[in-house]
Amino acid sequence: MPIDIEKTAGIKTPEEIELERKYQEYARLETELANRELELATLKATMMAFERRYMTAMGRRFAEFDRINAEIAELLADRQGDPPAREQAQQARAKANETERLASQPSPAGESAETFMPSSDLKKLYRLVARKIHPDLAIDPEERAHRHEWMATANTAFASADLETLRSILEEWETSPEMVEGTGAGADLIRIIRKTAQVQRRLEAIAGEYEAVKASDLYRLQHKVKDAEMAGLDFLARMAQAMDRKIQAARVRRQALQDREPDHV
Repeated sequence: MPIDIEKTAGIKTPEEIELERKYQEYARLETELANRELELATLKATMMAFERRYMTAMGRRFAEFDRINAEIAELLADRQGDPPAREQAQQARAKANETERLASQPSPAGESAETFMPSSDLKKLYRLVARKIHPDLAIDPEERAHRHEWMATANTAFASADLETLRSILEEWETSPEMVEGTGAGADLIRIIRKTAQVQRRLEAIAGEYEAVKASDLYRLQHKVKDAEMAGLDFLARMAQAMDRKIQAARVRRQALQDREPDHV
């Protein structure tokens, strides 16, 4: 059997040197990925909390306004009797029904708070879970799909500030078969290169998701509300007052149509 002089002398092979460098790069990206996932999860949870706050202030008002407008459209359709008027009435009623459905949706369990303020313990635990179980740390498609399920549960727990669920996920994962890894110099090098590429792709995807949220109408509204609050103003209360005036004007119009004598042919 030939003697491996480099190993006998304690000299690292080029493959081992490259593998070590790749592991260091991967460790850095793994930490960055956990931090970016935390930022994205925090942003999404913040938007969900603001949406609940927004719907609490405006949902019922939108529903009533659309319902009154649907009734006005139906009154006009009954008077005019032509197909375009009836089609408009049907569209108005469909919109009113959808608005009512959205306004009536209950908040998911554990999501009654109107603001999202993650504690340092919650953020630290989420980062740790993300570093351990993130789907893009897996190469095998089956394992990646399994990790997606775990990560989805972790995201829900984070949004609900559920520390116990995050702890149980971490504990169960660390005792799972997925934690057992094989060894082998050449295979390890290929494996770490592929895992690094997966993490880089996910970081790009996170950046895209983050920008998409920031480009949304809800995000812009949330910032308007936040800026107004810093100036001592209640932007949502003003929106509610403006909608109340529109509702009252719609009620007056509906009453005028109801009181008007039927058109004679």
